[in-house]
Amino acid sequence: MRLSETMERFLGRFDWSDMDVVYFKKWTMIGIILGLISGVGVILVQQLVQYIASILLSGLVGFNAPIPSNLSSSSAVYAVFVERAWLIPPIMFSIGLIVGLLGTKAAPESTGNGIDEVNEFFHSKSRTIRARAGLTKSIISSLSLGSGASGGLESTMGYVVTSFSQVINRVFKLNEEEDLRIIIASSMGAGIGSVLRVPFGGAIFSLEFLYRKNFVVRSLYPALLASLISYLVSGLVLGWYPILQIPREIIQHFSIHSIAPLLLLAAVCGIASTFFVKLHLTLQDSFAKLRIPRYFKPAFGGLIVGLFAMGFPETIGTGYGWVQLALNSNYQLLPVWIMVALIVAKIFSTSITASSGSGLGLIGPSLVIGGIIGATVISTCHLFGIFMYVDVSTGTLIGMFAFFAGSMKTPISSIIIATEIIGGYTLLVPVIVTVIISCLISGKNTMLFRKYVSNNINLQNRSRFDKSFLGNFRVRDAMNPNFYHIDEQTTIKDAIKIMNESGAKILAATDNFEQLTGAVFFDQFSGVPDYQQNFTKVEKIMIRNPPTLLPTDTVQDALKLILNTGLPEILVVSPSDTKLVLATISLGDVSLLHESKNQHTLIDIDDIEKEPLDSEEIHIDIDFIKEKRTEVRNMWDLLKKLVHQ
Repeated sequence: MRLSETMERFLGRFDWSDMDVVYFKKWTMIGIILGLISGVGVILVQQLVQYIASILLSGLVGFNAPIPSNLSSSSAVYAVFVERAWLIPPIMFSIGLIVGLLGTKAAPESTGNGIDEVNEFFHSKSRTIRARAGLTKSIISSLSLGSGASGGLESTMGYVVTSFSQVINRVFKLNEEEDLRIIIASSMGAGIGSVLRVPFGGAIFSLEFLYRKNFVVRSLYPALLASLISYLVSGLVLGWYPILQIPREIIQHFSIHSIAPLLLLAAVCGIASTFFVKLHLTLQDSFAKLRIPRYFKPAFGGLIVGLFAMGFPETIGTGYGWVQLALNSNYQLLPVWIMVALIVAKIFSTSITASSGSGLGLIGPSLVIGGIIGATVISTCHLFGIFMYVDVSTGTLIGMFAFFAGSMKTPISSIIIATEIIGGYTLLVPVIVTVIISCLISGKNTMLFRKYVSNNINLQNRSRFDKSFLGNFRVRDAMNPNFYHIDEQTTIKDAIKIMNESGAKILAATDNFEQLTGAVFFDQFSGVPDYQQNFTKVEKIMIRNPPTLLPTDTVQDALKLILNTGLPEILVVSPSDTKLVLATISLGDVSLLHESKNQHTLIDIDDIEKEPLDSEEIHIDIDFIKEKRTEVRNMWDLLKKLVHQ
């Protein structure tokens, strides 16, 4: 028998039809592109931060923050010395004012923490992240961190890379809604993983955070690939070493007897993370209600943080160097009372920085705060002569990931990140135990990011819903033929005027041949400043390839699409020409159909969080707002009738 025949018979034993070659080809290319964008972006932003810090902090203030790579030896020493501490508040105030003006005028959505915006973009297709916003955020975050603000670049880079997701989606002509979600998750994971130097942890964090319980295996490959490529590219310039240098000799003393003190540490981290979350959300609300111009808020926040930094320069920047000193058990520089004060100062300064609109994130500082808490708890125990068999370095590492998990509610990725940073499985068991306990103590609803749960209406008990009367009716039975379409070259100011006068919730954007090119919703105008509305075209902000329905689709499918996308209305197109809009259909149209047929739908509604509009972002007539609120109230009444029936 020939060798070729033998090989053919051998290979024939495998079912190659299950191998999705198209999937791997597509997502390999997309993953590599996202990884390259992320890797280059991380290099540029971190180099920019170092350059700004060398001018402002090293040159003007005379302060050089400790760098983990320079403190890798347990015998390394470092002295806190600030030549001109009085310059810190005015510098941070001035840079904050520049950040506020740049962010507010160029891209108002770029001044947030980054994760909230990505999460909202992921869950709501009525939200977008513009490439310009990504560029703006990289600049303002670099200015903030380089001037001494307390925050991290992890969320920033996740946001920046995500801003390219729609471009990638259009280039590869991906029409599926889930494909865009995969790109968003991969982008966020690549940015975070590259900054933290944890490619696997960054990818898993993005999937765990964005998908939550609906973890999609289909997105695992592109997310891991993008994160790995980003890590490899950025490592060419920044190095592939982890953010912390772990002394190998410090973690060999761990034993089963160490579980008791680590349980105490987990409880402290759980309680501390709860305080951190509540403080951050309270300050976020306070800054939102502050009656000063929006561009002035980062300056005000910078001034407050600068005053903290005068007394505690340890609060400047992300703070990984101070965690490295704690790992090295440097009691001369970090006695217990200094660590306690540093925890409080770091929590307040980080919350103020993120809440004021500096553009910095919370991921890096969460690890730093947790590390200092771990060092403090174990050091305090040693002062009283108890738990001497647990070294401070182990407590520092355990505290980092227990506090991080309690704040972020991502236990799986916290464990993976811990394994990557530690560089092995030596502390795997205590990490798992403390992470779980910290998450349980802090509570499932206590987490840093306000938009942790999508505001979309969720369908429960889909099997019962599929049997409802909605499947017996078609979209043509409920659709509304009264809709409005505008040319994609129409200015945003004219589009707002049309929506104000007509009361329309959606505008179909068309080209010169009246062919559908996109859709415009009222929320999209919030990201465009007033002075740009006269010349910015609708095509710049519209949703390209919006979700559509056919008149022959079932009302059940229409309702599912409305609820899953969170869009107020869906366009109905012609079966013979999908670029020709015939009508629209909304949740109200479905409710009216229900009332006219006097039937019962089996819909469970979890919860709808109401988020107030920012009057500085959306400028419309007060009468129009009242009219919209009346419509929403009437809609809610109809929904309650459906639920109670």
